[in-house]
Amino acid sequence: MRLGNHTFAVAERSKGFALHLPGSDQKDTASLFGETTGDVTDKFDRVTWSAGITGAPILAECTAWIEGSIFNRFSAGDHEAFLVTVVDGGPGVCHGRLTLPDVSDFEPGHSAE
Repeated sequence: MRLGNHTFAVAERSKGFALHLPGSDQKDTASLFGETTGDVTDKFDRVTWSAGITGAPILAECTAWIEGSIFNRFSAGDHEAFLVTVVDGGPGVCHGRLTLPDVSDFEPGHSAE
């Protein structure tokens, strides 16, 4: 997680995380989370979700997901790494998977510097 952005500030206060595998037809959702900054947009206002066991948002539409509680974190240069214990997960309603070549034209909401 990149230091100094909105997502990092939220992660610092969180008890857990959810990781979602987007379906092959979810390029718009991937764009929302990859190209739009949370500094100006509440991304979760634009998708359907529910709170998981740790309070992490679980997207209603994805191919699969896992949720984990944070048990450690450490510096990884300009990023912070969070280690989690998986507490829940399952299949979603979407099919296929969105891959890196599918989103290679994306512009990140923040620079990596």
